[in-house]
Amino acid sequence: MPQSKPIWFTELGCPAVDKGANEPNVFVDPKSAESAYPYFSRGVRDDLMQRRYLKALIDAFDPASPHYVAGLNPVSGVYGARMVDLARIHVYCWDARPYPAFPYNLDVWSDGENWRLGHWLNGRFSVAPLAELVGQIMMDYGVSGPDASRLAGVVPGYVIDRLMSPRDALQPLELAYFFDSLESEGRILFRHRGAVAPVLGLTEDDLVEALVRIVEARKRRRR
Repeated sequence: MPQSKPIWFTELGCPAVDKGANEPNVFVDPKSAESAYPYFSRGVRDDLMQRRYLKALIDAFDPASPHYVAGLNPVSGVYGARMVDLARIHVYCWDARPYPAFPYNLDVWSDGENWRLGHWLNGRFSVAPLAELVGQIMMDYGVSGPDASRLAGVVPGYVIDRLMSPRDALQPLELAYFFDSLESEGRILFRHRGAVAPVLGLTEDDLVEALVRIVEARKRRRR
């Protein structure tokens, strides 16, 4: 009978490789004839891709999420609940073997080398997305409304071990992940260097003209 049973996702996952969402069902295993990279992947490890894929897909079916796709998870007319049971979304793969013994003890587990680009969550979900970490640091310092949404990357660990200013707390992250902080319309924004096109181009003549204006303005103030 249509709508008589909820849908369970029993093996939802994505490899931790760039472009993983292009083909989330493939895996890299040199010992297997079915080994493959996702479409257009360069074969580079990308833990953030895996995390974003899982979040995007689960949020799309969750009516409580601001990213819910309207109509994607309707209520069954038979049993009165959502057709996709959010409590029965099973993510692949949380391995019972203890991290970091797996994957690094290759003498015991020969498939440990596959972890680097594989679907495993072990050793990955304990890290923090860069955008969320920067946002949390700013909030802990009482800075309201920071925008770190354009930052990409994951941070395996970060410690603020003494009293310091927000600028000092963020500087090691800025150097490691190549981003800058700037103020725009009363808000603190964070952007990766070179990630967006320049907003203004200046020639040598423009710089000379600007310098002349500055000098003239200073002379007027002195008068």
